[in-house]
Amino acid sequence: MERLRAAAVAELGKAPESEAEKLVVTGGTATSLPVVVARHNPPDVLTTHALLAAEERLDSAPAETLAAEFELPIQRVRALRAGVEILLLLLDFYGLHSLHVSHEGLRHGMLLAWVERGDDWWRAER
Repeated sequence: MERLRAAAVAELGKAPESEAEKLVVTGGTATSLPVVVARHNPPDVLTTHALLAAEERLDSAPAETLAAEFELPIQRVRALRAGVEILLLLLDFYGLHSLHVSHEGLRHGMLLAWVERGDDWWRAER
């Protein structure tokens, strides 16, 4: 985990500085972690406290056991622990205490931008 943190911190140093008010996460880790936090009522917002609780749960048993418990693929469970570390580092980097989970995904956002702006969907709004 120390090597992972060091590598992630080095990459975060390249991230744009921002006075972010909100972080939105998407993808497999983002949508699977809420199940680890609260299996029967997964939250749409992951707080620092919730991520630390997920970290504890993911460290509590072998990935095979947790995959069965959370009904997730074992490969996803193995990736989740690293994902928690990275998300905690993102929160710290931007000085925030929670992440909002999007179940739509990046491709969905790209399609919406294309519908709205046509062939120039990828250009920043001016």
